[in-house]
Formats: sequence, C-alpha cells, structure tokens
Amino acid sequence: MIRILAITLFLSAIAHAQAPQKTSASFYCFRYADELEDVFVRTGAEVYQKVELSTANMLGPLEVVISEGSVFVHREDTDAEGKTIYPPVGKISLRGIDKPLIVLFPGKEADPLPYRGVTIDRDNAKFPMGSYQFMNLSPYAMRGLVGKVRIDAKPGEVTNLKPQGEPGQMQQVTFEYLDGEIWKTMTKTRWAVRDDRRNLMCAYLDPKSQRVKLRSIPERMVSVASRPGNP
Repeated sequence: MIRILAITLFLSAIAHAQAPQKTSASFYCFRYADELEDVFVRTGAEVYQKVELSTANMLGPLEVVISEGSVFVHREDTDAEGKTIYPPVGKISLRGIDKPLIVLFPGKEADPLPYRGVTIDRDNAKFPMGSYQFMNLSPYAMRGLVGKVRIDAKPGEVTNLKPQGEPGQMQQVTFEYLDGEIWKTMTKTRWAVRDDRRNLMCAYLDPKSQRVKLRSIPERMVSVASRPGNP
C-alpha cells in the first residue's frame, strides 16, 4: 500500500512538473504591426488560441502559457511539409506581474520580432478605480500635472496616476515633453475627477505627422471570441 501511494505521488509530481505554467492575461493593441491584426497565443502544451487584436478594446482575460518569464504572441504558418506552425512575432516580459494587461505595439526596424509590448498590472491595489496608467511610448521624457498631482516618465516607462479630489471636480491638466533642452506642451485641458472607471493613457509619436500625441483608452474588457488553432 505504501509503495502504491509512493508511486502515485511520484507520477503526480511528474505530471505537475510537465504541466505548463500559466497566467490570466489580457491584451490591448495600441497599433498593429504590418499584416498582424490577428495573433495566436499558447494556451496549452500544443494548443494555440487565435486573438483578433483590437485598438479600441482590451481583450481577455485568457489563460496563456508562460515561457522564460514571458508571454509570446505568434502567427500561424505552414512549414515545407505542410504542417501548421506558430513562429513567434512578439515576446513580452511579465516582470513578475500576476494579472497582466499586455499592450502591444510595432517594434522598431532593428527589432528581431514585429511586436514589442509593455505589461500593466491590473491588480486593484496597483491600478485602482479612478486612476490612469500613463505609458510613455514616445522617444521623449514626459512630465505632467493633473491638479496638484505631478508625474514624470522616461521613454518606455509606465507610471500610475491618481487624480485627487471629489468626483466630478474639474482639474487643470498639462502634459509636456522634452525636445532637446526645451519642454514643449503636448496638451493642456481640463479633466473631471472620476472614481467609477480606470484608463490607460498613451503618449506616442505619430508616425505620419511626427507630432507627440496623447490617447486615452478606457478599460473596456471584451472576451476573446475565437476558436483555438489546430495543434
């Protein structure tokens, strides 16, 4: 009896060790990479799920496999023998985050993969209602003032911003970027304090106009309504 129990525990340990590590991830695409509006993510040992990316909504959450401390996104292709394969098109580090929102955007010409990404922590303690996650996707240092709350963000940084005040109160908002040695105004406006929603805010360099712009994306989660790819 003891021997049977030991064998059972041993086999269970092997099965557990072989099971891929997973996390519950959500996805948002800030801008599509060329011909990659749809990607695939690995949800099992040999199973890939199609994700139809959106620049309007966040998608998920979806249980995906963790590899090398990262989540990979893939494209679907066939090899010389006609077998379906899934080459990677992006590798996004989780940075130890348990509830990641993965924000995808096109990589630079020198990057080895078409997509780059940053990871936002969706934990309520890190991203509370009424707050913003400010992502500086531009090549410039940024600074901002929302009421009396100041933020600073280097290129590639993600910073939490929580306006202070009573819900509905209007506050003066200014964001600037450092061009050489001169701080230039990116936007100057007024916001109402809200405690019933949370948003992403992306500062970026528009590739067409070459102007620095700001985009706000409310957290509107949509389920991934597509079927798994063939293993």
